[in-house]
Amino acid sequence: MNDSGFLMKEYKEAIWEHFPDFELTSVTKLGEGWMSVALLVNERWVFRFPKKEQGAQDLQKEINIMPRLSKRLSITIPHFEFIGQLQNGYPFVGYKVLPGEILDEDGFALLSTAEKRNLARQLAAFMDEIHSFSVDEALGLGVPVVKLAPVFAQLQTQVEQRVFPLTDVLVQQYISTRFQTYFDHGHYRAYTPRLIHGDLSPDHFLINPQNQQLTGIIDFGDLQVTDPDYEYRYLLEDCGLAFTKDVLQCRGERDVDGRLKKISLFVTFDHLDYLLEGMKRGEDDWVREGLEVIENEMKSFGYV
Repeated sequence: MNDSGFLMKEYKEAIWEHFPDFELTSVTKLGEGWMSVALLVNERWVFRFPKKEQGAQDLQKEINIMPRLSKRLSITIPHFEFIGQLQNGYPFVGYKVLPGEILDEDGFALLSTAEKRNLARQLAAFMDEIHSFSVDEALGLGVPVVKLAPVFAQLQTQVEQRVFPLTDVLVQQYISTRFQTYFDHGHYRAYTPRLIHGDLSPDHFLINPQNQQLTGIIDFGDLQVTDPDYEYRYLLEDCGLAFTKDVLQCRGERDVDGRLKKISLFVTFDHLDYLLEGMKRGEDDWVREGLEVIENEMKSFGYV
């Protein structure tokens, strides 16, 4: 039996052990990320299982906060009706499949201008709600504070040590300029911390396929208390400048163009983090993709 088959067997046995009255009629893999595996059970339940310690910590954070968070949100989010524990001590959860279908980047690209505008309004409302959640309450429920400046300083050091040897001088100058821009602008590092979702990408948006309305949002494992502008990085990266600007405007944000410049730095840093992760994992495709993205980014800013 391969690792995948062994884990599937372990996951089924965990469900049987903890919930003996739950009849398992079908189990298929719904998705898998770096931190967890999601199974579709009986065509109507999603069970999520952490793959590593960080994933377990993220899931426990969700278990703690989701019941309270759901009361503050107008959009549907997972409600954990089953909570169990694997033999390694990691928690696992089960919840009813949320209405709608995953949008993803391809689906977003197919939306009309009016549909994108409507989605921007709905996401703006969601962000207003989650960012208004009490920071003290979130901290009390185990949500971590993430201070971005030291994170980016460490990232810069790692990039200079590991990525620079793979690049030419022009790329190195571009990357250094991006970090220097962030650290030279004090107002980029001055903010009121808020609770953020932390992973707002189209892969986590559920859409009604009939009318393209947002019906739900999933994957709250990256919840954190940090700079609220950090919430926009995947919107800019995956949905583009015009859409991100629309969301900012729907929220009544000030200095939208200045905010977009700041958020674009977060996107650069995210690309570099992905590149480093590829190097750590020995994933040559990730490394090639990461370098290509940085070079394309340079061209988009007229750097070459």
